[in-house]
Amino acid sequence: MNTKTSTIYSSILVCVNYRDGHEKSCAGSGSQALLEAISKKLISKNIDIEVQTLKCFGRCQNGPVLRVAPGGDFFEHFSVEQIDKLVDYIMNQSS
Repeated sequence: MNTKTSTIYSSILVCVNYRDGHEKSCAGSGSQALLEAISKKLISKNIDIEVQTLKCFGRCQNGPVLRVAPGGDFFEHFSVEQIDKLVDYIMNQSS
């Protein structure tokens, strides 16, 4: 039986706000693709953290933006290539 790895964190909040026009936004910078990729990585590592969407952190110029909650760090200009670093952060903060 595979037991899920628990952490001090309960969720990862990913901004999915889209701003019309030429203004930068998290959704316009690819945050939707991050949702699925992060979820798949957490499942493959058996880490029990929910991935949730959030409308806006107010950091649109730095998107995509996500935050580990409760009380964890913000990650700005986040990309799929950084997911392993995110997993390491979660596990190192929890041990």
